[in-house]
Amino acid sequence: MDKKDTSFASFLAITILVGVALCSVVFFFVFKYFKGEKMQLNLEDVNLGEATEATKLGVIVELSFNQNSLSIFDIEEKAEMEEMTLLGSTKYVDMDDMIMAKQEVYIGDIVYVTYNEENKAVNLIKQNRDALKIQDIEKFSVDYLNKKVTVGKDVYKMEETLVLHYKNETVPLSEVLDRAIVSMKGYGDTIYSISIQEYMGGIRFIYPDYLQGAEVEIDGKGAFPIQEIDKVALKAGEYKLLVKKLDIESIPLTVTVKEREIEEIDLSNVNLKTALVTLKVNIGDYYVHISREDKIINHTYTDNLNDITDVEKIYNNQVELPLGNYTLNFTKKGFKDKSIRITVERNMTVSVPLESDGTTFKTTIESTPANAEVYINGNYLGDSPVTTYLFKGTNAITIKKSGYADFTQTVETTKSENYHFQLQTDNPYPEAENE
Repeated sequence: MDKKDTSFASFLAITILVGVALCSVVFFFVFKYFKGEKMQLNLEDVNLGEATEATKLGVIVELSFNQNSLSIFDIEEKAEMEEMTLLGSTKYVDMDDMIMAKQEVYIGDIVYVTYNEENKAVNLIKQNRDALKIQDIEKFSVDYLNKKVTVGKDVYKMEETLVLHYKNETVPLSEVLDRAIVSMKGYGDTIYSISIQEYMGGIRFIYPDYLQGAEVEIDGKGAFPIQEIDKVALKAGEYKLLVKKLDIESIPLTVTVKEREIEEIDLSNVNLKTALVTLKVNIGDYYVHISREDKIINHTYTDNLNDITDVEKIYNNQVELPLGNYTLNFTKKGFKDKSIRITVERNMTVSVPLESDGTTFKTTIESTPANAEVYINGNYLGDSPVTTYLFKGTNAITIKKSGYADFTQTVETTKSENYHFQLQTDNPYPEAENE
């Protein structure tokens, strides 16, 4: 073989070797493409020499599959690491090395991250078996000053870089604390992340003052004060409510609660239950001041009902009041003020004995025959026998009865007295009239 043939053979051999190498490279990338992995033409997919790998235990603080970026807080070094790059070839596995979908990895997870120290390319993310997990938490507190998290009676340490998130989006602490069911992840005795599992909602009542103190049952459970019901966090869904109070008819309600919303319920037009209260007072013409939680009612009782001008009036010593607790203050000239407290639950009678203040004296007036009209200083008092109080000084007592002569006597009142008067018939000679 001459020199020319030898050169051609060498050229042909080199060409074939280069072609095979190029075909191998093309086949490699095509194979990766059809496996559904993103083609990476960066240097991290081409082994240009021995790269140093490292593995860190940390909590994921930032994660973006769109940006192919990952940041972790190094639990051992207590420091946040610089951003790393997620590759199409990055593997995601659980604690038992079973393959996971990358969508199953979340901010706040405690993981082992294996990466290239030179270009920060992530090769493997593995869930940590020893990670602390607490789920379905409704009440907890975060103390940034003392770096602790309290769940019930358990107290955990926390890092200043505590991760707060919902579905791989960071959220403010106010959202985590307010109406949310959360889970926590940590390592050892330290909490590193709080994740919102489910947002909750609530209800709020608009109600008049007289419903203050009412209780609210939710699905037949609990008895929450109506003024505090807006603090109760509820999962999204339908609830049966029952508003109860002594002086109202129980109010059944059906309410649909939505996530992150407060449902308002207007109870402004609730009707009160009432009862009839009869006042047995030992004198007439008294004044009574009736006070309740949210309203004040003034009443004056007199013998002449036309003199009563209040919208709510006492007739025959009776008043209709909404059920509830009341204070009754009685006043009358010549008598000591008296205050009593009553609870109106049903129709009731209240005895109220007023006492003289020293300027009036108890006086009983009887007559023969009985059932005669008795007047004091010209004012009708009642039919004999009657008991009343006379002011100190001169008082005129008049007795009248059909068929009998009117009788009047002036008395000087200085103490309590009993008087008995004998009435005379109109005709002093009844026997002569019959002859």
